[in-house]
Amino acid sequence: MNNKRSNYIKNKQKAQYCKHSIIADASKNVDTNNPKSKIKLNTFVGIRDVNNAVGADYFGITAAEDYIAKLCMTEDDQIIFPTMADKKMWNSLSSDNIKLTHDVMLVSPLRRDIKKYIFEEY
Repeated sequence: MNNKRSNYIKNKQKAQYCKHSIIADASKNVDTNNPKSKIKLNTFVGIRDVNNAVGADYFGITAAEDYIAKLCMTEDDQIIFPTMADKKMWNSLSSDNIKLTHDVMLVSPLRRDIKKYIFEEY
């Protein structure tokens, strides 16, 4: 996908399913001289925080830490792969050419503490 000379992406985008693909659009704008523009596969293997110097893997974090880590990755314009229950890592795609939408959509009813946090942050 990082090779613009290949017709692979062009042929894939002819299909209705891939016509508006964020990944395919990003691959069309790859500059082979700029490594940041290439599409990269990232592997997230754990969280390191102030309480645990060695970090925690996927089975050692709470659901809130899982959500916040994935939220941070999404805010960093990374496309997160589905998390497999038996794996201790997440995968994501990133590139300077991948730009995700960062709008906030609030759906009622929200728990009061979550609503307060969202309104404080945005």
